[in-house]
Amino acid sequence: MQTLSYMRRSSAYHKPLAPYLIFIGAIIYESISTFNIYFTPLLGVAFYLILEYLKDSTKRIHIALLVIYSIYAEIDRGLFPLSFLIYVAIFYLLIYSYFEQLVLCQVCRIVVAIAIFYIGYIILNIFLDYLFNISLPILDMRYLIYALSDIVVIVVFL
Repeated sequence: MQTLSYMRRSSAYHKPLAPYLIFIGAIIYESISTFNIYFTPLLGVAFYLILEYLKDSTKRIHIALLVIYSIYAEIDRGLFPLSFLIYVAIFYLLIYSYFEQLVLCQVCRIVVAIAIFYIGYIILNIFLDYLFNISLPILDMRYLIYALSDIVVIVVFL
């Protein structure tokens, strides 16, 4: 009986493990990033990836892991829990179809999407702070640093 080289049983197909390993790495990064406030929580990256993954029905596990990461990052940073998901839902249902038709350049789409995300996310957190009368962390210029670093991460690594 002839054995074929492509029928090796000892090698493993590691591609299905990649989302879980990236998720574990992101959770570890978020835990370490709380020691320095200038490390970005990568919520802009999560926002852009969720928008991209919503186009493909095979990426549902990726979306679920990004949602869990965003909830963890919000709680860890002291932001209003689930405000990220509220903003993603509002943006996707009301604005995304027009945004996708208006901005055609891929790099421009990344820059504009993350800028719109941080501006809208800050406004939503201020509104929720006013609505529920809770005090959130001060929303200052470090969110500009977060937006710029998220743009660099997406452009370089994707």
